[in-house]
Amino acid sequence: MLQIRLVLAIVGVSILSGVVAGGVARGLGLNMVATLEFVQSGMVVLTIWLGGWLGWWNKVDTSGISDNSLPKILLHMLIGAAIIACGAVLGMRFGGKMPGMLVASGIGVIGLIWALTASTRFFVWWIAARKNPALADERMRLNRMKSEKWALLACVETALILGLFDYEGWLELSGATVGFAVAIAGLVVGLATQLWLEAKDG
Repeated sequence: MLQIRLVLAIVGVSILSGVVAGGVARGLGLNMVATLEFVQSGMVVLTIWLGGWLGWWNKVDTSGISDNSLPKILLHMLIGAAIIACGAVLGMRFGGKMPGMLVASGIGVIGLIWALTASTRFFVWWIAARKNPALADERMRLNRMKSEKWALLACVETALILGLFDYEGWLELSGATVGFAVAIAGLVVGLATQLWLEAKDG
């Protein structure tokens, strides 16, 4: 089976969950962005689990995955996360004013598409690693554990720094801003650390 089924499944679920999140947010008066993040992530995880349970992913063509694929995938995921972060920062900077907000939204959509494509490619790598355990060797697992450690540290430090800024009155920060900043910091640092370790190992 070609990877197109995997791509279409995740993209289709992302679009469908976006529509569902919009309806839920409007119906219950919830924040649109927060509802979208929660519903989309939950639906994508559910789809991945359901596909594994039904045996879809075992039929995905993983012939394009090699020992050198992981660093490239991590780099593209990192670029996608950075683009999304830029869009979020611009969105906060313009505060809903046009046309700046339109530019920020466009950047965010580009980053989302980029990150979604890279994440799908990473999922294909994960399927390949299940078929060929040599891809996920002990060295790679140690690199992943180190990157998770630094990602956790980045989350804690970001939360503490932003908390200090808000406490001292240097910045006016909402809980949503702090939450998204902590998540993005952990994601970027984790991906960058694993990418650097993989590149260092050659």
